[in-house]
Amino acid sequence: MLANCSINAQISSVKDLASDPLFHQEIQDLWKELKPEIEKLLENSDKHPYNLYNTQIQTHSLMKYAFNTSNIKLIDDLLKTYSISLSKMKYTDQYIFYYFESGSYTSQRTLDQKYKMWVTGVDNNEPPGIEGIIQSSQFLALISEAVLEISKIKPYERTETMIDFTKSFIPILDSHYKRWVVGIEVEGVKDVGPFGSIGWGCKKDGKLTSSLLTQIERINLLKTNAIGDNFSYCNAVTDQELWIISGVSNYLAASQIDSELVKKSEYFTVLKKFLSDANSLLASRLTTSNLLDFENQPVEGLNFDLGAWSDYSDYDYAGYTGASYPTESDKSTPKNVGWDISHARRFIFVFESLYKNKEVLGFSFPNDDVMTKLANQFVYGVFNKDFTYPLFSNYMDGSNGWYRVGYAGRNGFGYAPHSITESVLSGGFGFYQKYQPQTDLIMTSLYNTIHSKEPAIINFVKDKYEHLFWMNHKPVHSYNFSAPNKGTKFILLEFYASIGSIDMSGENLDDVQVYPVPAKDDEINIKIPSKLSVKQIKIYDVLGKLIYNKNLIPKERLVTLKLNLARGIYFVNAITDDTEFNKKIIVK
Repeated sequence: MLANCSINAQISSVKDLASDPLFHQEIQDLWKELKPEIEKLLENSDKHPYNLYNTQIQTHSLMKYAFNTSNIKLIDDLLKTYSISLSKMKYTDQYIFYYFESGSYTSQRTLDQKYKMWVTGVDNNEPPGIEGIIQSSQFLALISEAVLEISKIKPYERTETMIDFTKSFIPILDSHYKRWVVGIEVEGVKDVGPFGSIGWGCKKDGKLTSSLLTQIERINLLKTNAIGDNFSYCNAVTDQELWIISGVSNYLAASQIDSELVKKSEYFTVLKKFLSDANSLLASRLTTSNLLDFENQPVEGLNFDLGAWSDYSDYDYAGYTGASYPTESDKSTPKNVGWDISHARRFIFVFESLYKNKEVLGFSFPNDDVMTKLANQFVYGVFNKDFTYPLFSNYMDGSNGWYRVGYAGRNGFGYAPHSITESVLSGGFGFYQKYQPQTDLIMTSLYNTIHSKEPAIINFVKDKYEHLFWMNHKPVHSYNFSAPNKGTKFILLEFYASIGSIDMSGENLDDVQVYPVPAKDDEINIKIPSKLSVKQIKIYDVLGKLIYNKNLIPKERLVTLKLNLARGIYFVNAITDDTEFNKKIIVK
């Protein structure tokens, strides 16, 4: 199955892989083989917007792995690949919006100016383009995280590719979040956005809800469940909300960390207020669950937006757990069903972005407890706790009924119980090890399962991991872990990436952040990673004179200094029990 037979054996922990050079070479080899496929996706992203969506799904874990392991060559290779999408954007002021008040499906509008965007149908006198916001927002969340990680790299260590990438994408991030979140003027009407729920038939007090909403307006309506009262999903937090929130968080944090690399947005204050409201919304949608850990001891988990999709057709059979293809009489939906685990992979990337950026942006959500309980929900609420034959429920609350039966009119289509298990391999769930160490047990079990030579387990993998969905009332053989096809190799690439940088991604003194860059004369912020125990902070001037000295209380994570320093060069000295760290700052 794998080129390097030494990593084809059973392992005792995926942590062993992080120090195995052959394992990392396998990741490099997989990327080298699959890179042309991603290039093709992006080269055709103007014709097929879902190519942007699939690029995020198939490379996001790999990108996190590249930055976590400081693999500069791989980082640059990914950045160059993502940059292919830039040439596929259109510069236009003609735009087709969805779901206007008239009830028509789409309607054309002229924007206040021309914007670069990924749209279809704007060349050769074709009609104005339609923007796939879910696809663009998902891709830009990936891009924004790359920009954020570049901002954390010391300026003299950044490559030309990193700098060019950032310069190219910052205007794209800014203009998209301006249009989507803040709003623009459209035909004399100010603060117009492209969002609405008329297509879903959402009504409030018997009246169709408004279209042309900005994300600011949508978030505030969602906080009071005011989008609609006739279907549960009218007030659901959607994929695009999550991706936009994540992207804005990454973008603003990058500008706080290094304002010379990432110029502060004209709309920074408005966007930060949007994030504050979004954090409140997300926090309000978390529900505590009571679970049992692997020793049958009580532990708490967190579900996100329970029941929000109960009325949605994809969930019509979420309560049916039979092995045979469902009939109309089998329709059954638990009242508080959770997100399906395929779409729930967004939680890993979105909540981690908010978690990593919260102190830089002055927020407290999500805290360590939230991240641990989100991971607990996966580890103890979704996993079947069988380390020999590992399987996962189709829904995050532990429900394991059928999903998307008859989706998009497809005959005999659907996902049977446990059949979205593949998403655990490809969805980045391995990154939960940072918040819940027992995730390692699950990832080790998965690794050993798909590499097993035992006939019974090989047959189990064929049955449960290689048959993803049903079509024409029969399960379809989609993957092959014994002789991997391209689809399987993409799964392996993302799985390996999510488990291959755990040891290397641990926080150390180099992760201490000092911002803004350059520093202001009246304020310096020092962010200390949660796993570090820094006991003292000192600041020296260029001549070595001690300017500031503070003993920190345990678990103090953000130090804000009001020093009124003169312009010049200073050094921040962070001291732990074992070592110390120095970072140069420039005050302007």
